Amino acid sequence: MLKRYIPFVLVFILFFSCSEKNDSTAFQIDQLLRSATWRIADYSEDGTDQTSQFSGGTLNFISGSEIQTRINGGVENGIWTLSIDPADPNQNTVNIAFFFNSGSTFSKINRDWTVVSYSNTRIDMIYNRPSDQAVFDLVLQKN
Repeated sequence: MLKRYIPFVLVFILFFSCSEKNDSTAFQIDQLLRSATWRIADYSEDGTDQTSQFSGGTLNFISGSEIQTRINGGVENGIWTLSIDPADPNQNTVNIAFFFNSGSTFSKINRDWTVVSYSNTRIDMIYNRPSDQAVFDLVLQKN
């Protein structure tokens, strides 16, 4: 009789262990971003390097979902969010979205980026534009 419930128990354990792992990954990335200032080490649009537009700029992930950037002596504020992609059936995908005013230097990164990899000093992200399948790459490096 108990053998009938074993598959359900295994699925239950697997579901909750994956969920905790992914919440933990999102939490780790959130804490990592808030731990220091960052710079854009690489930004490319469909293979074309555009990193120089952000030369000397920094990103500071501050309270709540506010982000403050500094570039060329100016300060620009925006919003950022971090989430687990609901479209991923395994919920293994962490997304970071940026929202800056259209006139902002940093408005070029206004996208919902997928985190590809991360370490204590670097976060690699990618965005695939649905309209034409262009690929954008963004790498943040800790200062």
